[in-house]
Amino acid sequence: MIPGFFIEKQTDYEMEYAFSPNAFVDFMMIQSNVNAIVESGEVNESAAREWMRKSLEPIFGSNEKQLVFYGYSRYIRRA
Repeated sequence: MIPGFFIEKQTDYEMEYAFSPNAFVDFMMIQSNVNAIVESGEVNESAAREWMRKSLEPIFGSNEKQLVFYGYSRYIRRA
């Protein structure tokens, strides 16, 4: 934690978002681990997108899916 502050409260949450297969691939393309590989030149963007589309086809088909993301918010206060 940051010196001089303490966690007063933490709230856990889950958020649901609906994604089409292409929208989910777009979302995954902005993730840091994907960015690192594409920016390093190890894999080009179109190859990464195609690999994801093929990998996700058994899960999504051509349908939209509701996905759940878990997270938390911490409320901090100066000591």
